Formats: sequence, structure tokens, C-alpha cells
Amino acid sequence: MAPPVANVNGIEMVTSRQAIQEIIPEILRQLNHDILYYGWLRQLVRLPNPAFTDRECVDVALDAVLVLHHECRIVVGDACDTDGMVRIQPWPEENEDLFARLQSTLSRSYEHDQSFCFWIQLLEHYRGNASCEPITQSDSTTQVSEIKLRSVAQSDLPILFDHQREPEANEMAAFPARDHDAFMAHWKKIMADEALVAMTAVVDNRIAGHIGSWTQDGQRHVGYWIGKVHWGKGVATQVLSMFLRVVTDRPIHAYVAKHNVASIRVLEKCGFLLHADFTSAHGQHTDGIEELVYVNSSASS
Repeated sequence: MAPPVANVNGIEMVTSRQAIQEIIPEILRQLNHDILYYGWLRQLVRLPNPAFTDRECVDVALDAVLVLHHECRIVVGDACDTDGMVRIQPWPEENEDLFARLQSTLSRSYEHDQSFCFWIQLLEHYRGNASCEPITQSDSTTQVSEIKLRSVAQSDLPILFDHQREPEANEMAAFPARDHDAFMAHWKKIMADEALVAMTAVVDNRIAGHIGSWTQDGQRHVGYWIGKVHWGKGVATQVLSMFLRVVTDRPIHAYVAKHNVASIRVLEKCGFLLHADFTSAHGQHTDGIEELVYVNSSASS
């Protein structure tokens, strides 16, 4: 990195004092709601500074982390999945040793994996082990013991990103995987839109997928994506059934590839019926994939 050009609270920084002090309030604002990963920090720096080079974005992000850590306001570390939430496993390093570890971690990481090479969390939240209240359903009829729905957290995104890259899932859904930047941009829009309902499915304390609902052309829609490891256990059916008690607007529409027999069965179990008019009008896409439209019009499911 370049020689230090600023000193903030006794810490020598490689970037300007102004850039660091401008980004720290936004980092703290977002940390009030969730934990943050390195790739998101970089984006927070870039948004107000479009002229910054990639190197400058990295430097400002790392320097801001060092300042906040030195002030004992955050913990820095790896992510671990506990109780269906991604939480921080703090690193023991302090000050210069932390700087060295950050640099070493970045140098050992490549491509999209670099975005998740370290995470930060407010110290007060880490100590309090804050979490959101989930919707819970115990299940004795399948191979899982408990399924929960809760709001999607930013810290869920790395797991959801991997789910949508599973080739067999892409083939069944007739939907290609997004690259890292496109995926994060897509979810940034979702999480900023208060009209959308997006929830994470947690199965036996593991993030299993997500489900969401939105309005398009005056119609209420629902869509879901379950990680392959949770297929064949009745998870999708229960997740959809639970979600339909959260989103009660009817009718609600679901688009599904004609060859996706498993998902069609899930919809049918949850009270969806094939809508013949929509199938004939919209069922054939230019890519050759035939898509069916199922509709649930019942007051409850």
C-alpha cells in the first residue's frame, strides 16, 4: 500500500482523513441493522466516490475498519452460521497485527470469495448476540425438525448466492446464475424496496433458501429458491405454506418452468391451480422454455 497520508485518532492511514470520516457514519448506520462483509464495505466507499480507483476503495474501507476497531466500536472476523443466522467469530489480532491479517486475508482470496473474506459487527451487538424474531413451525412429518421464516439479512446473501449457482437448480428453474456483482445489485434493490416481502428460510438452524413476494403489472407474485441440500424433505412446501399466511393478498401468482415437476407439485400442495388463460398467452418464451402460471385465489392456505 502507499505511504500513510493521514492520521486519525493516532492511527496512520493510507487515505485522506476526509474520505475516512465521510464513510464511517454510513458504515455505523448500516451496522445498526446488520453485520457487514468486506465486499459491501467496498461498495459503500464507491457509491459516494465514483472516481475512486479500486485500490482507493480498498484502502478507505480497510482504514475505516482499523479506526472503528481501534475505537472499540466493532469486532472483525470470520462468519459462522449459528441458529440460522450468520454471526461473527472475532479475530484476536489488535492494531498493527489486525492490519497485517486484513492484508494477508485479502491476498489469499480470489474473485467473489474475496468479498466475504472478513466481516464486521458492532461490538455492542456482538456482545448482545442480537437477532430477529422468526416465524417458527415445528414439523414431525418430514426429515427436518423445525422450519423458520425471518426477514432476509444482508449476512444471508453469501449463502443465497451459492444456492443460485447450483447447476441442477439453474436447470430446473430455467434461470441462469447471476455473477457476484449482479447478484448483490439485485438484492440491494430488493432489500431497499419496502413494497417487497423477502424472507429467509431456516431449517434446523441452517439457512435453507429464501422466498419473496412482489407486485408486477397489478398482480401479486411469489417466488422461492431452496438450496439443493434441502430438496426432497418437504421444505419448499412448508416454507410456501407458512409464507402464504404472512402474505395474504389474493390472488397470488407463481411462474414455473413446465419441466420443473417438483416445484409444480409444491404449488399444487399449497392450493395453486394452473391458470389456462395465462398459460396460453404467456407460456412460451423466446428462449424456448415453456413457463406455466399457477394461481392461488383462496382466502387462506
